[in-house]
Amino acid sequence: MKKLIAIASMLFLLPLSAFGLTVMEDSQMNDITAQAGVSIAADVFLDLHVDTVAWGDSDGISGTEGWVGVSDMNADLWFGMRKDVTALGGSFDPADLQVLTIDVAQDAALYNGASYVRIGLGTFQLEGNMDMDFELGASQLLGEELGTLDITGMVVLGAADNYVDITTDGRNSGVTLNLNVLLDLIHMDALAWGDSDGVDIYNPAYTDAGFVGVTDMNITALDIEGLVAIDVATMGASFYNILTENSTPADVLTLAATDYQSLVMWKLAYLKFNAPTQISDTAVILTLGNGDGVADGALGDLNVGLGTMSATVGLGSTSAVSDAVMGQIFISGANVTVDGMVAIGAH
Repeated sequence: MKKLIAIASMLFLLPLSAFGLTVMEDSQMNDITAQAGVSIAADVFLDLHVDTVAWGDSDGISGTEGWVGVSDMNADLWFGMRKDVTALGGSFDPADLQVLTIDVAQDAALYNGASYVRIGLGTFQLEGNMDMDFELGASQLLGEELGTLDITGMVVLGAADNYVDITTDGRNSGVTLNLNVLLDLIHMDALAWGDSDGVDIYNPAYTDAGFVGVTDMNITALDIEGLVAIDVATMGASFYNILTENSTPADVLTLAATDYQSLVMWKLAYLKFNAPTQISDTAVILTLGNGDGVADGALGDLNVGLGTMSATVGLGSTSAVSDAVMGQIFISGANVTVDGMVAIGAH
């Protein structure tokens, strides 16, 4: 029996000595725990077709029903890690390649101490083609074509260290997105808007399809950073009483100076109870930026920066818009900062 125990002990210790392993301290276990999370290396092809995607308004204007949407949507897309690495003739350093990651964390210095999900977008590449018809109609089947959108030869390249955080930002509920997204390149061989029946409303002879759009479009260094919050609120009578009936003009001026979000909600409550047909009791509230009502580039403001954009504007009988060149477009160093609120309700 003792021999069996000795042999078993030797067999147990052999792999530890062979691979230089030792018993872990608690601190080392913590290091392993800190490496937890999900990593996803994708190489996905998508072939998509949808007959109709429609949005309907049951009472429209004067009680008439109407629908708007897209039909005959087609897409062939590929998503994976960037291909333009130096080993394949590109300029991107393969050492900088990053996979998609998902982690959940908590930091007292972030988001008022609330937990958050961080989705690392990785150094991704999206490429492919899309086309769809935009239509109106009296039913969900649509049928009244506005035009056709065609995108061909699309390539989108994500830069390193892109991520999106999702959190409650310390609120009881609601969604806050912290965007830190940098795209090195958006390229399209052609982006075209088409009219399938020409101008037959004027002359039946001019019914050939025509397209207008841009070719060889390149957007570099598109940077999107800042906060977007999504909440749903119901402006009941108690809400109105607190923000409207019990507020003097001086109180409103104080709100304007110290609490932009409360001021906006005060305006919504006033609108709701003085013009009730203009907005429903319940509304979706989008906060763009840090919510202080000033687009000053402060931390949290939603900021969109653009390095350059270049394209050739053309016309044509097909979505290649290559029959005639109208000119070139170039934009450099564009920057937009947004801070404010948007309320979306029903009427």
